[in-house]
Amino acid sequence: MIRFSCNCSQMFEAEDDQAGTAFQCPTCGRLVDVPTLSELPSISQDGTYKLDEDPEARTPEEQLKHVAELQRVYTRHRTDEYGRDIDLRPTLDDVKESGTDEVPLEMADQVRPGAPRYDPITGELIRPLDVKDDDSARTTSKGIWTGAPVPQYASSEQLPFRAWQIIPNLFHLQNLAVMFGVLLMHFLIHLMLFPLTLKFFILAPFMLMIVGGFFSHYANVIETIGPDGQDELPRPLRDLQWMEDLWGPFSRFMLALLIAYGVGITFLYLPQVARAPFLLATFIIGSIFFPALLLTAATSGSVTNLRPDRVMRVMKALGGSYLLIVLGWILVCIVYPAAFVATGLSFLHPFDRDNQFFYDWYLNPAITYSALCGAILLAHALMWYMGLKYRDHHAEFEWVLQSHIRKTNAPPKRGFEVERQRPNRRPAPVAAKPVLPAESEPALEESDAQVQARRQRLLAQAREAQKATPRQVRRLEPPPDDHFDVDELLKP
Repeated sequence: MIRFSCNCSQMFEAEDDQAGTAFQCPTCGRLVDVPTLSELPSISQDGTYKLDEDPEARTPEEQLKHVAELQRVYTRHRTDEYGRDIDLRPTLDDVKESGTDEVPLEMADQVRPGAPRYDPITGELIRPLDVKDDDSARTTSKGIWTGAPVPQYASSEQLPFRAWQIIPNLFHLQNLAVMFGVLLMHFLIHLMLFPLTLKFFILAPFMLMIVGGFFSHYANVIETIGPDGQDELPRPLRDLQWMEDLWGPFSRFMLALLIAYGVGITFLYLPQVARAPFLLATFIIGSIFFPALLLTAATSGSVTNLRPDRVMRVMKALGGSYLLIVLGWILVCIVYPAAFVATGLSFLHPFDRDNQFFYDWYLNPAITYSALCGAILLAHALMWYMGLKYRDHHAEFEWVLQSHIRKTNAPPKRGFEVERQRPNRRPAPVAAKPVLPAESEPALEESDAQVQARRQRLLAQAREAQKATPRQVRRLEPPPDDHFDVDELLKP
């Protein structure tokens, strides 16, 4: 047994295998370390450590013995010079020099009110931190800026991103680099056009993959600006993750295109006279619904939100800004394909020796590639604007399978699916009431006065038992996995 005292003179006794552990003193509330057997001679009666004697006063033999002991304890090796395992357990001499007596002890699991608290992992004392008010810090602190916040260092809540900032931000260096990468992909497609004219169709799948990458990129722009809340364009195809950056955005973009314009494929079954009006009507009606379909498919996370009534609620929530989005999408649908085809014709013109392709003055590469750059800029601006509208109105879209804060004191918001109560539904279970400990057999029914009287009686009995318990010496209970026996160690 290890017998020691706290700084408050409270005596403790613990098993020797608990040496080196720490516990909180129930008297003073401080953190107490259980000393080892070798440390007991250095601890005084009041719990403080004695200062070591002057090392220079030792004899040379004692100094060499001390150095050998330190080398045995702190060496990196696990064996001595003879190949035997180094045993750091306390020896019989350490146990005999401890001079402890076996005294029955008890330990009360009580925490005094106002006792200091310690971190359970590091054992450090937890001290409260004094936090000054912002107003007092502004008036009393010196050298601190007290004026209006600097615009470039203000938070997004103070200075939200506005729609008029889209065009200036598109000309920032990182956004110009993104759009230049998209332009290079268009130029790569133009390089594939010449082998395709020579019936080298093995390049056709690669060209379709690049075109599909454009759809994935524009869907990523909406997701990055909207749900992710960033104020810059994502790099082309982001991290090249199959579901998150490639196939997922492409499938959502193509799903919106199929719902909006898919019916146009039936023009092949119509008479020749009705085909042009039918395609024009399909384009106009599809362009009205496509932005809402694309915004829902790219950001809602579920195809169930593409139901017609939910798409109409998205259009209604956007209000007048949705008309601007529709006009921008119609402009992109006209300019972007026209510029793409024109740049392809202007690229093929130097290789067209037999005049197989149409060419005119307005197909000059300076004009066509300038139009393509403008179309790329316009498409990115439109997707950026749709992402901003998601930030402003996503709470009004009333999509299903979305995380939201439920208000218990308010009726459910209109538009969310609420399960109606069935007539033969089982009643909700009632929470069980706490049961008080009974002295004998529990009574069938008790009044509130009887319950309160029995509770007071039990509390009085607990106080009397606590006063009768001697608290001179306390004992630390050994851990449940204790298998160490001191008697076996002391046997000859």
